[in-house]
Amino acid sequence: MKNFLWGASLLVTGSQMISGFPDGVMALGSATIGGFPVSFIVVVIIYIIMHILLTRSFRY
Repeated sequence: MKNFLWGASLLVTGSQMISGFPDGVMALGSATIGGFPVSFIVVVIIYIIMHILLTRSFRY
C-alpha cells in the first residue's frame, strides 16, 4: 500500500518537490519547545484528547 501511495504522489506532483508552504506549516516541522519538536507535541496532545474521548464515549 505504501508503494502505491508513493507512486500516486509522484504522479500527482510530477516528481517535483513541493515548496512554498506558509510559515505556520514550516514551524510544525522545524520549531522546538523545550527541546521537543512541535510536531511531536501536537501528536501527544491529539493522543491525549482522543484517549479521553474514546475511553469516555464507548462503554459496553
